[in-house]
Amino acid sequence: MSITRETIIDKIIINNDGELVIKEKIIFTEGGIKVGEHVQKKHISPGDSFENESEEIKQVLQVVHTDKKVQAYKNKKTTTAM
Repeated sequence: MSITRETIIDKIIINNDGELVIKEKIIFTEGGIKVGEHVQKKHISPGDSFENESEEIKQVLQVVHTDKKVQAYKNKKTTTAM
């Protein structure tokens, strides 16, 4: 039997500054029996490209990453960097 891999979005956290933290679970199964699991997180900040994300994530980002939020995030980064 072959091992199959399924990635599911376990949790989406939206921080106050508009950054998304996406927790994904990668589940490995063989013959319908779970043989392993891996958890990973990724961060998407306002202004980051998200063209390679799933449709579900794209829909969330289109709502959260407004032009106003992206500009505020850029301004915050500029101010923090000084």
